Amino acid sequence: MIKAIIFDLDDTLLEFSKFGIKEVLDTAKKLNLKKPDIKKVNKLWGTTIKSIVEKTWGKRYVKSFKKEFIRLQKTKKFHPTPYALSIIKKLKTKYTLGIVSSKTKGLIKLHMKRAGFNIRDFLFINAAEDSKYNKPDPRVFSDPKKRLKKTMINHNEIIYIGDSIFDYIAAKKAKLKFIAVTTGHYTKKDFEKKGLNKKFILHSLKGIEKCLNAYFAK
Repeated sequence: MIKAIIFDLDDTLLEFSKFGIKEVLDTAKKLNLKKPDIKKVNKLWGTTIKSIVEKTWGKRYVKSFKKEFIRLQKTKKFHPTPYALSIIKKLKTKYTLGIVSSKTKGLIKLHMKRAGFNIRDFLFINAAEDSKYNKPDPRVFSDPKKRLKKTMINHNEIIYIGDSIFDYIAAKKAKLKFIAVTTGHYTKKDFEKKGLNKKFILHSLKGIEKCLNAYFAK
């Protein structure tokens, strides 16, 4: 039986990639960096901005890139993904909710507030400053699992919901149940290639309740 749901943030609860990739390009241009190979950036999407910068331009640009990238994000209003607001209102009455993201806590709270979410609906927000690990490293879930264990929720009663193949890889390595939503950069085909059963791949959060009831409520 599922008692807790951990969500990824960007492109799972908040629309991000269609703005985020543009911001990567805008930041590179402002810093006079070479225009990146979009295919290469796309393959890294879902990891951290640090990882994208290191593998695209090199480690020496990480600090300046992150500073400008974060500044740009503070000026934006990101919208919730389809059905996200209404689904969270329903799920919070049945499950304990949490968030795992590589963003800073300040940005998470700012963007969620602007999008209309109530932060108090979530037991915890595990942000960049809360863990030295990032997806696809499964250890990114270590602190959230400890937090949930204190509320008497065990490992096998947790499910993770995300939009990227790196979310899936991290969850699989951590032996967590997983549902994918294709509201971000990755498609149903991308997840199937990684071995995820198609019945756990949804077009949006709208189908989450039905999926949970059908496959994980036992």
